[in-house]
Amino acid sequence: MNKSGIYKIVNLVNDKIYIGSSINLKNREKDHFKDLKGNYHSNRYLQYAFNKYGENNFKFEVIEYIKYKNELIEKEQYYLDIYYDNQQNCYNICPTAGSPLGRKYPDEIILNNIVKQGGKPFYVFKGKEFIGEWINQSECSRTLNIDRSYITWCLSNRRKKSNGYIFIYKDEYSEEKLNEMYDKLGLKPFLVFNKYTKELIKEYDFPHECIKDLKVSIYEVNKCLKKEKNYISAKDFIFIYKDEYTDEKFEELYNKSFCVYKKNNGEFVGEFKNTRDCESNLNVDSRKINACLRNAKYSADGFIFIFVKDCSEDKLNDLRNKSLCSFQFEVYNKNTNEFVGSYENQNECARELGLNNTCVNNCLTGNQKYTKNYIFKKIS
Repeated sequence: MNKSGIYKIVNLVNDKIYIGSSINLKNREKDHFKDLKGNYHSNRYLQYAFNKYGENNFKFEVIEYIKYKNELIEKEQYYLDIYYDNQQNCYNICPTAGSPLGRKYPDEIILNNIVKQGGKPFYVFKGKEFIGEWINQSECSRTLNIDRSYITWCLSNRRKKSNGYIFIYKDEYSEEKLNEMYDKLGLKPFLVFNKYTKELIKEYDFPHECIKDLKVSIYEVNKCLKKEKNYISAKDFIFIYKDEYTDEKFEELYNKSFCVYKKNNGEFVGEFKNTRDCESNLNVDSRKINACLRNAKYSADGFIFIFVKDCSEDKLNDLRNKSLCSFQFEVYNKNTNEFVGSYENQNECARELGLNNTCVNNCLTGNQKYTKNYIFKKIS
């Protein structure tokens, strides 16, 4: 379940096979046999053999599991190059991996069977761009890599769109209807910039269009565009709606925003526009944050702070190593045991709390129990 890979459907009578790939092998097996049993499978050669020999003489087998989904088509093509022989011993119609968009059905019998089962031709658009025509929702689902139930919901008007696609039954289509559905989506084009070089990468109409190009999640893109949960950028990119873009807005995001990471494991915590927001969210004194951003401190209260424009894996690792190797201690109020803060050096602690540096050193070495109202505890 939920595994991706290359599979074959084997005719146990004559050993002929059908080769395919899927991001979810279990669901793909169910779809194949549902279509075959319904007598409306998109491959007419496999359908004819299934009708002739019966369900018990066909078996779904996994050839190879594929870890990375972007390698599926390449691996499927590898096996097609081995087995494809123009329907002699391999049922595949096309020698090229990946179903062609809007495949036509040359066999009138198959088309009639689909219609008898309640199938209706429908159009698919990406925004207002025509993608193709289908009559089989399962095949459309596999081709566009969309859950079949989403297509059904869109066609029945329970959803407006799925993955940026608009679905309209052919007999209901009109230019006015397409424009109406497009307007309801409230789509806003946005710009993507490299957050290190300020270079404009591309303009997109849909968040789903950029997730494969940039290898970011749809969740990250939407949060960045809406500036929710402290998301300003994702990975190496800054996202700004086109109608909101100004040079000043971009410079603000580029120059002032900073990333926060956990010191111990380097885990990304969030991005902030200013130290005030960061202080309220992470409960870290803004003076410590500013000290980290101007490189006067390596970390503060277990966090590392780096300007977005300076952010890189090497920079993070360097600060983590320096911070983890530095001497650290925590300070508590002697009377209430309330936590006061953590420090990397004695001078910083003495300066902030108005203490004598010698007294701080005596407390840390055990020669003195406390100084004024503070006690000290080593943590590294």
